[in-house]
Amino acid sequence: MAVDLRMKILLVERYSSTRKIVRDLLQRLGFTNVTVETDATGALSKLREGYNEPYSLVISNWSIEPVSGAELLQSIRADNKLKDTPFLMLLGQTNTNDVITSEKVDLYQSLVMPFNDVTLKTKLVAILGDF
Repeated sequence: MAVDLRMKILLVERYSSTRKIVRDLLQRLGFTNVTVETDATGALSKLREGYNEPYSLVISNWSIEPVSGAELLQSIRADNKLKDTPFLMLLGQTNTNDVITSEKVDLYQSLVMPFNDVTLKTKLVAILGDF
């Protein structure tokens, strides 16, 4: 099945510069329906508001607040209606502890920043399928 480039994507990132970069890269890849939240609380609210029209992908930075991206992912996986939502974790400069911890929280894919559209597409294809 082809990936619908109009699918709902939730981007969770506290830094405006990173939000802009990731959103621009997603648009360059053809994705047109990106919602942005700056923290985990807002992200969970958006996800739960969207139970009837769920998000097809969550992209979150590890370093968000008031809880980390890993804790956001754990909350998503603990919610029966959200648990299968594909998730991409953005990690800062290579940090072995974050990568090891991310693998322990059932992380589907992770991507170390900085990255470009080619690298992002590779990760998205691994999560969603070819587009």
